[in-house]
Amino acid sequence: MQHEPKPCTIEQTKTLWNGLAPTYTSYDSVMETFYYTLVNMLKLNKARHIYEVGCGTGRLIPYTIGLKPEDCTYLAT
Repeated sequence: MQHEPKPCTIEQTKTLWNGLAPTYTSYDSVMETFYYTLVNMLKLNKARHIYEVGCGTGRLIPYTIGLKPEDCTYLAT
């Protein structure tokens, strides 16, 4: 019989994140190829609004901003 895992407490989540934070930027490179492929497939030059969820460290945001029209709003979380 399998048991459902218990959700992490806020303190456990903070401890996990604090342990991961120093190396987090190295994980961005794993998704970089996928990001560039996806962003280049989209017609961002015609976008009016862009909402990016999960932008990580934000290191790739300048690339996306460079593709969007000047009057396009851009929000990244």
